[in-house]
Parts: sequence; C-alpha cells; structure tokens
Amino acid sequence: MLSSSVQPNATTQARTSNAAEASGVQTNSTKKQQSSPSKAAWEKHKEAIHRRYIIENSTLTTTMAAMEDEHQFVASRAMYTEKFVSWRFYKEPKQAQDGDKSKSATWFWEEAR
Repeated sequence: MLSSSVQPNATTQARTSNAAEASGVQTNSTKKQQSSPSKAAWEKHKEAIHRRYIIENSTLTTTMAAMEDEHQFVASRAMYTEKFVSWRFYKEPKQAQDGDKSKSATWFWEEAR
C-alpha cells in the first residue's frame, strides 16, 4: 500500500533551503542564536548608546546598527527597549518644545547617573 502522506526528499529540502537563502530569508538552520549581552557589556556601552540615541537623536534602528558596526555590540530591539526603561532613557516628545525640564531626555539621564 502507498502512504497518503508525502515526505520531501533531500533534494527537495535542499532546493527549498537554497531558494530561501537566496531571497534573504533565514531558515531555521541558518538563524543565528542571539544571546543577551552581559550586564557589564551594557554598562560598558551605556554612554555610547546614550550619545547616539538621545544626544544625536538617532532612531533605535540606526543606534543598533551603529553599535554593531562600531562596537561589535549586538542586542535585539526588545533588549534595547528594556534597557532604555531601566536607564530612564526617554526621548523628548515632539510637542514638548517649551523647555519643560521634566520632559527632557538629558534631565532623565543626569538624574539616573
């Protein structure tokens, strides 16, 4: 009797994997395992992250790319967001241009030090 389920052979799996890699899609076999940076690594890069994200007003995506390129520091968006909350790194809302120090990102940074 023939089985009703069809299982892909090695050639079919290789073609699917190669097509996914060529299109830039990461398959399970090509995904990198990302470990969380240590507390010491975060502290080592805290001022560089603050300068790039808060002082230079870069986007999180730009900050992450710069930290990876310049410092070989790799962390996920969620990890950065979690650290920003714990470090009290908040960007000034666009409508808060009235000089109110309670909404200033720099003020939060100085208070957290």
